[in-house]
Amino acid sequence: MALPRQETIGESILEVVAILLSGAITWTVCAIIIKRDEKKLGEEMLARAYPPATLIMSVFAFQQIAVLVHFVRTRRSVKGFFLGLGWAVLAALPALLVDAIFGLFLPD
Repeated sequence: MALPRQETIGESILEVVAILLSGAITWTVCAIIIKRDEKKLGEEMLARAYPPATLIMSVFAFQQIAVLVHFVRTRRSVKGFFLGLGWAVLAALPALLVDAIFGLFLPD
């Protein structure tokens, strides 16, 4: 039975860079989506939006789920849920693209 192939240091560094870049892109896109939406909200809906410190923490910890929760909290409707679901899926696409690109360079 053959031993599994060991990763080189360069491959390990590239994998760490891929993880950090993917996370940074996801956090940025999620924050942009929420802040962009907040500019369009009326006073009543804006009062239900995340406070600034909570926004930063929720985006950092939960990424796309924070986007979905933002739309549900501010709209309080089924339309808000589906709007949030759509934006959450769109927020995942840039990170998936980065992961696919790095996947071309990283061995299995």
